Amino acid sequence: MVLFIGVETRGYRLTAYSRSGESAILFDQYYPLDIDMGSMFDKENEIAYKLCEDIAFIEKKLGVKFKCFYMLCQNNHLVVRKIEVLKDSKRKDIDLVVDIEIMELLNLNKDRYRLIYKRGQVDENDMVYLEVCLFPNYLYSIVRAIEKNAKLRCKAIYSNYQLASHFIEAKDNYFALMEVREEDLVLTILEGDSIKSSIVVDQSYRDENFIAYLNSQGRILVFGDYRGQRFKDLIGSLTNMETLDDYRPNIYGKILAYKGQSLIGGKSKKGGLVDHYLESVRGSRLNIYMMRFMVLVLVLFILMGVRTLMDKRSLYRELEEARSQSISREASRTDRPKKIDKNIYGLDIIKVYEIHKKLGNTVKKMDYDKDRLLVDLELDDRSKVSGLRNDKLFDKASILSISKLEYYVEKEVERKKERKPDPGQDSQDQDGQNINTKLEDKYEIVKEKVKKKAYKYLVKLEIRN
Repeated sequence: MVLFIGVETRGYRLTAYSRSGESAILFDQYYPLDIDMGSMFDKENEIAYKLCEDIAFIEKKLGVKFKCFYMLCQNNHLVVRKIEVLKDSKRKDIDLVVDIEIMELLNLNKDRYRLIYKRGQVDENDMVYLEVCLFPNYLYSIVRAIEKNAKLRCKAIYSNYQLASHFIEAKDNYFALMEVREEDLVLTILEGDSIKSSIVVDQSYRDENFIAYLNSQGRILVFGDYRGQRFKDLIGSLTNMETLDDYRPNIYGKILAYKGQSLIGGKSKKGGLVDHYLESVRGSRLNIYMMRFMVLVLVLFILMGVRTLMDKRSLYRELEEARSQSISREASRTDRPKKIDKNIYGLDIIKVYEIHKKLGNTVKKMDYDKDRLLVDLELDDRSKVSGLRNDKLFDKASILSISKLEYYVEKEVERKKERKPDPGQDSQDQDGQNINTKLEDKYEIVKEKVKKKAYKYLVKLEIRN
């Protein structure tokens, strides 16, 4: 289900349109606005607040949640004119013509409007007609407020005159298209297959001069709200006209099915609809900066990608050259053992073998970490560490740590021990005392094990490849 918001001169119309089912329009109501037309530029927040309240009421009544909406708008503030310029006219030239022929003539404030135009065909004099639309900025503010507060997304903003001119065929058979609304009508004057001008006429359109003007010009196609008494009175007053039935249900369905191209840079495909909301987004200063930033990022991304691709190709060439050189060297060394100096992890196997051979049993542990070899040694003399530094094999070695450990070892030692007297070998002197016949046999040499303190040094070496 889609919500359509129709902004008219003195109010707005809310319509809930179903994409499926026989009753396409499930809700349709006109809401008058008690706001003076001259103050609408300063009261967009008040209008938006009232719209959000009415939308919430419709959602509650129908038991649905709208996700998006379309806005159809045309009132006395929306100005449509057809001007003629040179085919090569730039945007600033067109702005100047608009200022002279429209803004000054109608006494309009340029800051309150956004200029949108669509080019026609170039004639034989190298002139081109522009369908110029001055769109009031307060309608953009109302849409942004609805999106923020009602959590809806605006799909597009269309003017009533362009919908009629786009979806009605054989327009060249008519002088004008007339859409009758609740309190006013939209009169679109045609010039062949294009629009010459479009104006909004209020409820005083039953004026005799206005009716006489319409009857004197040509055939008119009338459509819109047929329920009002004003419409019936208007139909009875026109002498050369034709009615179009079920205009609004048909126009809503065609809008949802429309997949044409919107205006881009002031140009569009012939007959294409101009999305005023999209033009507002494109024309915002922030969006311009964002687009420029995105273009810059895209250019940098492309340059970085090209450079990365070139670097990869260069690496591939170097790899192929290295492989070819390696193959040629291996072919020339078939008469001698193949030297394998590194494994897949980058370890220099030959150097590891030489280091292990040099250090011998002092090596307790060897480990390889990334691009370095870690060796744990156990030395019994600290002076041997200095000897390692003087060895060319360890020119890239650095000592990470030296730990001194204290321990005890058992050693066999000899010492003299006094012998015990032997009665069989003793004699008496004149005083009756015993003496040893052999003085040298008084002591004996014995061996025994004792624990002695010793030191060892744990050295951690780092050897870079």
